[in-house]
Amino acid sequence: MPQRLYGASVVFFALFSYINISGNGFALDDFGLLNPLVRDGEWVRLATSDYWAGFDGLRSGLYRPLTTILLAAEFQVWGESPTPYHVLSAILHAVNSLLVHLLVQRLGGPMVGGLAGILFAVHPIHTEAVAGLGGRADLLAALSVLGVLWLRGRGRILWAVLVFSGGLLAKEQAVVLPGLALALDWHGRTTGRLGRLPWKEYALYGLVVALWLALRWQVLGGFAVPDISGLDNPLVELAPSVRIANAGAIAWRYLGLLVVPYKLSADYSFAALPVYADFFSWALVASAALGMAILLVVCKFARAPGLRSLGALWMLIAFSLVANVAAPIGTIMAERLLYLPSVGFCLLVAALMEGVWGLGRRRLFVLACTVLVAVLLGRTWARNADWRDAETLFRAAIAAYPHSAKAHQGLGEAMMKRGDWLGALDEFGRAAAIYPQYAAAHYNSGLCYWWLRQYENAIAAYERAVAIRPGYARAWMNMGAAHHALGALAAAAAAYRQAVDTRPDFAPAWENLGHTYREMGDRDRAVAAYRAFLRLRPEHERRAEYEQWIGGT
Repeated sequence: MPQRLYGASVVFFALFSYINISGNGFALDDFGLLNPLVRDGEWVRLATSDYWAGFDGLRSGLYRPLTTILLAAEFQVWGESPTPYHVLSAILHAVNSLLVHLLVQRLGGPMVGGLAGILFAVHPIHTEAVAGLGGRADLLAALSVLGVLWLRGRGRILWAVLVFSGGLLAKEQAVVLPGLALALDWHGRTTGRLGRLPWKEYALYGLVVALWLALRWQVLGGFAVPDISGLDNPLVELAPSVRIANAGAIAWRYLGLLVVPYKLSADYSFAALPVYADFFSWALVASAALGMAILLVVCKFARAPGLRSLGALWMLIAFSLVANVAAPIGTIMAERLLYLPSVGFCLLVAALMEGVWGLGRRRLFVLACTVLVAVLLGRTWARNADWRDAETLFRAAIAAYPHSAKAHQGLGEAMMKRGDWLGALDEFGRAAAIYPQYAAAHYNSGLCYWWLRQYENAIAAYERAVAIRPGYARAWMNMGAAHHALGALAAAAAAYRQAVDTRPDFAPAWENLGHTYREMGDRDRAVAAYRAFLRLRPEHERRAEYEQWIGGT
């Protein structure tokens, strides 16, 4: 088969695998990523803010300005329509698949390169990265890493350094590039394709990493992810040694999904997966086995690097940053985190299958490739359908992992959006039963009770939310609204006051506080509240009305 036909086949399979996501809506993190900062196209603030700063002022400790700025540019062009976002994600995946093909082809020839590229194109583990906007950062980081490795093979080192810089600004996982470059160079050196290792080039990458870390420190004020929730990653509540043991067990789960990508889920957080609190469990055995496997792979590669051991080593290097071993990250497990590591898996499988061809079993090789690609493609199409909308996605997550608190919470939010208040209440109740400290589940229960006009129950739900999270400004404000609906103006004013004390830039709470003081006949406090509101919302449509009342005319 001509080499160009291999590349064309890879691109075809990549696009064909995701042809059915064009009609999907937004789901999961998509709504949070298209936040007010992104929608307003505030480029400077996006470049100098936390990744999630536009979503209710959250601090995640993540710095990905390139990803958010590109999303802002897309929003200016495409607005609320989900289709163009999905199409662009599929195109990025196709480019990444082509780069996988080109890189592996350089290492092992057209057949291995073509098979690795096609496997990467159709593997279902990539659906989260491609079908949801939350995976856009993973697509861009992988594009950077794969692009750098391709450029440096053509001698374009300065371009490679520039692309690497962009990858770090898209997602921090791109920092594994120097390790991958060293692994590829060591392979080239031992196979006679490369002379000495390019230490000066590695020094350039090190300089880029140092500058990126300095910029990240300047913007975020540190390196660590602040206040990781046990809801998102239960491993943070364990001692380091026990956390690492559990991380080893979870690594085997990741590997299982690469081998058999059947039980896929958009959420693996609290209670979805078993967490072992001590060493008297199979988690330690799994971790020990994984450690031995890592040692064997490294030793084998150092002595006689081949494509199979190179594929395994790629997986280890690319996965190292998100493994919850060196330090806990913001999630216990997520399929999108395998996007870049899976390149090594596809290389490993392609090299193994080439061995079948080398034995002269060509019919078996063709049959195995056909069946494998068809099965993976069919699973990807089926999984894409789960990403049709938030409700479908969370129902699929609950079917896979019924004890996931966040999956029940997500399903409740989706049901609430279509006005199924009672159904949503059931889901929020399940979420809170699994994780009693789930402030958002109690808050959303309060919203449902509000729409059902059960104001006393709404107040009780909001009280549970603020007891867990005293700085929950929206819960304080909505508690005030429920008190107001019952005619308890003093209690309403007290709740609104708590909301603005907690979050002084919370304009709606200032406005409601002004209304309440006005009804209570407390003119001075009402004037102060309205003035605070107008400072925050100078262009508000009722500005003239409020100013006239403040002036007393």
